[in-house]
Amino acid sequence: MFYVFNVQQWLDEVVSACSENNLDPEESVFILLMFSSLDFDFVTFFRDRKPQISQYSGENVHIFTPMIFDEDIVPDGEWRLIRDNFNDAGILLSNRPSAILFHLQKRSHATGYDPHYFAAFELPTFERFERSLRDFVDACIAHRRNAGRLTRELGTLFKAQNRVRNVLPKTPLSESFITDVLHAPKVFISYSHADKQSVLDLYQQLKDAGVKLWLDQFELLPGALFQQEIERALHASDAVLVVLSRNSNESKWVSFEGSLFYGQGNKKPIIPIVLDEEGKILANELPFLNGRLYVDLSNAGATQEGVARISSALSELQHSRVAPLG
Repeated sequence: MFYVFNVQQWLDEVVSACSENNLDPEESVFILLMFSSLDFDFVTFFRDRKPQISQYSGENVHIFTPMIFDEDIVPDGEWRLIRDNFNDAGILLSNRPSAILFHLQKRSHATGYDPHYFAAFELPTFERFERSLRDFVDACIAHRRNAGRLTRELGTLFKAQNRVRNVLPKTPLSESFITDVLHAPKVFISYSHADKQSVLDLYQQLKDAGVKLWLDQFELLPGALFQQEIERALHASDAVLVVLSRNSNESKWVSFEGSLFYGQGNKKPIIPIVLDEEGKILANELPFLNGRLYVDLSNAGATQEGVARISSALSELQHSRVAPLG
């Protein structure tokens, strides 16, 4: 099978399809193919050849390209974040196209399955990969139950070393690792540029806590169409942090961004963050905040507690968006 949509949905549908057809998910091999927008040939090939690849890979080899979504490539910042998280977990990816292989194993004391990673390879040039794809899939079908044998076969086929270093074949990562890496909520920060330093401090603390953030200072390139990119980022975000202070009244963007996100009618969370007394007044006056409770960072001594509250709220959002596997 071959899929092009979000990872959790992919895994849920694979498990469901296996159950409907009396197949055991533990008899399958799962493949994540990772590449960036600069890998034009890979993007075009996997986006346009879905039916053919799905038919050839059959019932027990499941291929997923998490960087392709809604027939388009996701932003490269997402790809870098995913790659960095896999690297931190002992799966050492470079900036080249790569394949990550894992099995699902049923949990011993709970329902559902855990991913067990056993191999990752840097892929050859597209021309070589296209010629060897048939052999790649055939090897996965033939040796899907034998991780060691399959790893050796693919290492020979791709002339590459296994890049899984610290993840033992029978030791799962966190049961929600794939979800955490590939489907963490994306959070837009709306603020006045006059509050830049306070926002950068907040950004760093939330980033250190594992929050995936969108901040214009890091995301917008020179020459970008500012309003167009802001609208696109808001549409793709799962939540908005609105930083409010005495400077917010002078910023047309705070009101614009909050109103635009609220106007999407998607009931996604908006979290007000106040830096001073004027910010508290605004939190109660701005129509798009609609009486929402704010996080008070006006007292420097309360910053740590405030950041913890924000992280907790976003963590709850992630858990509500993603059901357990199985």
